[in-house]
Amino acid sequence: MGVCKVFILDPNDKSLVELYSVEKLYSRIESLCGQRAGNWKVECDLWQYGPKTMHTAKFSHIKNKRYTLSGNLLMEASEEIEAIIIKLKNWVKRKSAKMEGISFNLGDFTIEVGSVVVGSQDRGIIMRMAYGASTSQAQCVDLLTEMYTMIFRCTQTIPSTDEVFPVTDFQTVGLDPEDCGDRHMAFQYMTALKQSKIL
Repeated sequence: MGVCKVFILDPNDKSLVELYSVEKLYSRIESLCGQRAGNWKVECDLWQYGPKTMHTAKFSHIKNKRYTLSGNLLMEASEEIEAIIIKLKNWVKRKSAKMEGISFNLGDFTIEVGSVVVGSQDRGIIMRMAYGASTSQAQCVDLLTEMYTMIFRCTQTIPSTDEVFPVTDFQTVGLDPEDCGDRHMAFQYMTALKQSKIL
């Protein structure tokens, strides 16, 4: 799978919203010779039990697995985990976000761009950029930053790459930053939604 970075374009930044739509980003990636590879979809839920919260994520390309994040505990479980959570009756589903769009292959990169929808409300654009030739976060930050700059270079409102690509502290949830995989991706999706206050 390689190293990836997940980020949400700020839905409150009017200059970004006016300049970029999902369709404009698709066109921009295709202008860089990106090839459409198919559709993707991620569903995330926010659960609450008193003051405790838990996020769950399900990916269309990862069958029969669901990821959960509560505090500093990240788990990979079978899809039945949601049925178990519901049976506990203490946890209540508060919000759900659906993200879907198109995936592109561009050399060693996979780029996914799509919309974030909560209920019926569009909450912005989400992007995942993955470099498949390495699993080491330290080795890939510069390459991901360069790809990001290539995609967004045509605007004067480029967010700081320090904000977009800070080194993710995977060790807080027990993940090795030098061996990135699906759990790393799930952690980033759930963290991006949490930090942007979407979920």
